[in-house]
Amino acid sequence: MIIQVSPNRQEAIKALTEMSKTGEIKWVGGEIEQFDNEFGFRFKPDTITVADFTAEGLQASKYKFIQQDFEYWQGLGTIYVSGKVVQVH
Repeated sequence: MIIQVSPNRQEAIKALTEMSKTGEIKWVGGEIEQFDNEFGFRFKPDTITVADFTAEGLQASKYKFIQQDFEYWQGLGTIYVSGKVVQVH
């Protein structure tokens, strides 16, 4: 899965840039909010984080699962998706 996020914290930008260079797949997460894009939500820019490991119950394997039950996923707080970073803005 290709991850689309717009972080504003330097720590997250650095980690995502490194992932895009190496092709490494990690867990990218944060709190979600409704947003006018192709997914209908986004990860809040100031909450985006990168992790090697996460709690299994906080992992969404596809954006469509988040779309289908947005309130559930939002209620968990920080959630994660695993995928490849192809570009950092």
